[in-house]
Amino acid sequence: MRPRFFFIFFFFLTSYLFGQEGNIQINFSEKHLTLKDSFSITIQYDTRIKNLGNFPEIPDFLKGNTYFKKENKIFYAQQIYYPTKVGTFALPDFAILVNEKSFPSKGVSLRVSFARAKQLIPKRDIEKFEETHPDLRLLCKSSKDVIYLGEPFVIDLSINIAVENSAEINFVDLNSQLNKLRSKLKPNNCWMEDFNTLAIDKGEKTIIDSKKYISFTLAKISLTPLDSSDIKIPSLSLKMIKYKVRKTKNLIERIPEEFEIPSQVINIKIHALPPHPLRNVTPAGIYTLYERLYNENVNTGEGTKYTLTIIGKNVSRLTLNLNKEVNPDIFERKISYRQVSSGKEVIGEKTFEYFIMPTEPGEYNLTKYFNLIFFNTIKHEYDTLLPRKTLVVSGESRKNNEISFDREDEFYSLIKNLNDNLIDKQHDNTIKIVINAFIIVMLLSTLVLILKR
Repeated sequence: MRPRFFFIFFFFLTSYLFGQEGNIQINFSEKHLTLKDSFSITIQYDTRIKNLGNFPEIPDFLKGNTYFKKENKIFYAQQIYYPTKVGTFALPDFAILVNEKSFPSKGVSLRVSFARAKQLIPKRDIEKFEETHPDLRLLCKSSKDVIYLGEPFVIDLSINIAVENSAEINFVDLNSQLNKLRSKLKPNNCWMEDFNTLAIDKGEKTIIDSKKYISFTLAKISLTPLDSSDIKIPSLSLKMIKYKVRKTKNLIERIPEEFEIPSQVINIKIHALPPHPLRNVTPAGIYTLYERLYNENVNTGEGTKYTLTIIGKNVSRLTLNLNKEVNPDIFERKISYRQVSSGKEVIGEKTFEYFIMPTEPGEYNLTKYFNLIFFNTIKHEYDTLLPRKTLVVSGESRKNNEISFDREDEFYSLIKNLNDNLIDKQHDNTIKIVINAFIIVMLLSTLVLILKR
């Protein structure tokens, strides 16, 4: 009897304790609104709301008042938002902290239309509102302070928010601001590759002046100097919204204020390359060469595909040197480029694809035909990338013979490299005459056979 009593007591005690966590509902107001309307997120909780985390920020919306009330033992918290422009806006998935417990919610899409008056929020006695002081930094960093002419480097622009920051903030027309900031990041004497898409949804932990921050990348570009003039990236500024706040028992009131965060000036020193016959067209950096010979043993008149891939920073502008005078039986098919990494550095790979069709037997060391001359920024001297593969060709010389193809794909691969020039008209007429004569002879022969029968 006693074990049964304890089991029932434990069951009701567990149910009571779990029941204290409360049930929550997160509701949204009308999602299609005008600039004269407001949008709201409402939390409905069946337990007293002792503490409440911040409601999410919505791009291009100003955060208004937060209201609290109780009806029929149900507690409510409602956050008001005011749209600032026409368009379609996304409220991403979010989680809100209620009584130290996190509750997730799916995001929604908001559509705003028409115009509204400039006065978004009624005037108040500003002296009764408390100033907030957001702890954030706009940092513009360069991967290198001193570089060689033609050496790529990376500029990273980020907004850094202190982990301990409690002030509510929002962006002002972020996409438009980013477009203007990117244009200011590019000096006139640099080639630019922009590898960044808007990336403010995922932050990285970082330490700045012994303080913990969450860093959000706003722009990341690769720059390559085109002349020996030193580079200067000016101070940039990002407009944001903060709030003056007044809290009462059932209401949190906010007055939005626009402010700007400046970044520091960046100076990069450019060193000219040492004397060299190809100094003006030689890239600087660290590059790696990978090669693939699809068939290392072929017969004369047969072909094989051969690819050379260069990996490094800003390889999209690189050109591989091909010595066709040594061997004219090498045909360039296509060149492709793709970015393979965009972490701390911008890395890419450029692939050169060739079709080799030897007509003479022997061993062909491909080192003689391909090379990339560059300035090695680690060794501080000129360097050359060379392939190492050797193609072994068997069979008789077919230099003066018509080439036959054993595989259909080899034939069509070569067609892509053929000359597109028009055929000489006189030559074309000669072919027509021969074909017509052949047809006439065949017809006459057929007629003779019929008459003999």
